[in-house]
This record gives sequence, structure tokens and C-alpha cells, in this order.
Amino acid sequence: MLDSSMAYFGKSVPVESFLDDISREAEKSGFTVETLVEAADLPLLALSRRGPAGAPSVYLSAGIHGDEPAGSLALLELLETDLSEEVTWHICPMLNPGGAKTNSRNSPANVDLNRDYLALTQPEVKAHAKWLGTCDEFTLSICLHEDWEANGFYLYELNPHPERSVASEIVRAVEPVCPVDHSERIDGHAARNGVIIPNKKDLQRDDWPEALYLFTHHTGIGYTLETPSGFPLRTRVEAHVAGCLAAVRALLAHKAEGID
Repeated sequence: MLDSSMAYFGKSVPVESFLDDISREAEKSGFTVETLVEAADLPLLALSRRGPAGAPSVYLSAGIHGDEPAGSLALLELLETDLSEEVTWHICPMLNPGGAKTNSRNSPANVDLNRDYLALTQPEVKAHAKWLGTCDEFTLSICLHEDWEANGFYLYELNPHPERSVASEIVRAVEPVCPVDHSERIDGHAARNGVIIPNKKDLQRDDWPEALYLFTHHTGIGYTLETPSGFPLRTRVEAHVAGCLAAVRALLAHKAEGID
């Protein structure tokens, strides 16, 4: 377990400047920037950029828990560097801006938005689901999260097509920058080499997270990447960046090899 010197310090993101920065970087890179809804007087943004005809479609999201800043910062860093033009991109960089403003897991209405994707009761979730319905099906979706109790990086994989898995590529890319949890059980689930594959019982729930909604309605393969909150913020950001880039490289390699 993590010792007290690695406790979570709750370092937050300056939300207004972050949203300004990511909008500016997205527009510089040719993305369309939409405001899906105003949440606590802050915009819930969606970014889109089309690739060439026949390009795979990748969805990235972060910040649905307002006290998990690394994913949002990683998406800004990805926009500032180089996202492949051979991919159609759809990105939601901060799904809970009101929660991020107060460094809180829940929304300003004190709701865990990542448990509302079956009931669809909250304005942020309703607006997000409506926007998702306007997008083409995603070849791959990646939700970026953090875990206060984690001892290392791990991921969840929702994938009915094992031959198309990119999980091992993600783990290999992350391990040089952030320790990977190789325990046989992680977060109460059976795991192997840092990968959790939920069973049927895990999917039969009435408090759907975003990842389950995406997998049910919008994506062929879904990943949830979890970085350990007790590690330095820079380490967590680098882990998410490395994982996302590795997933897309592997996806494009599969496409080149004819693995659809």
C-alpha cells in the first residue's frame, strides 16, 4: 500500500484558464469546439476533428470526477503536441467543470456524474449523451480516470473482439513512466498484468458509468485508464499521455494489417 508520504494532496486545475487554453489549442489544431451545456457557469466542451475517409474514430474523455485532474491535463498536452491526422477525433476534456472548480468528485448538485448514464438525470450527462448521439460510432473510446487507493496504473477493458485489443500496448507504454499494478486483484476485480476485464455481472447495474454507456451505444472497444492519485501529478499526466498515444498507434497498426 502507499505510505503516508504518497498521500493524495488534491492538486487542482485552474478551470477557467484550462478551458481557455484547451479551446485555443483545439482551434489551432483544426478542431471544432462546441459548448454542450453551461455547468456552474462553466462550459462543458466537446472537440471534434474529422480524419480522411475511412479513418478510425477515437473518443477521449476526462474530468468526469472533478478531483481527478491528470486526465484533463493529459488531453491538453496531447492537443499541444501531435494528434494523428489519420484519425477522426472526438474529445470531451472536462465533463464535470463545476466539480473541478471545487476539486470535488461530484458535480455542484452533489451527484457522481459517472453513475448517471442509465438514468440520465443530470444536465451535464443529458447534454453529453445528446452530443454522443450526433457522432459516428467510435472505433475506440478511452476514459481517463484516477484512483485514490491505487498502488499503480491499471485499466479496464470492454472488448468483445480480443484480436483487436490494444491493452498490452497501453500497459507497456505506461510502465516506463508510471509503475503498473500487476496484482491478481485490483479494485475488487480479477486482474492480469494491469488489465481488468469486467464480467457479465459487472455490466448488469443500474448506475451506469460513462464507459458502460459508451460501450452499449457508441463504441466497439472501450478502455478506462486509472492512474494512482498518490503519485506526483506529472507522473499521472505522463501515464495518460503515453497510454493514449500507444492505443492510437496500435489501432492504426491494426488497420494497416487489416484487423477491423
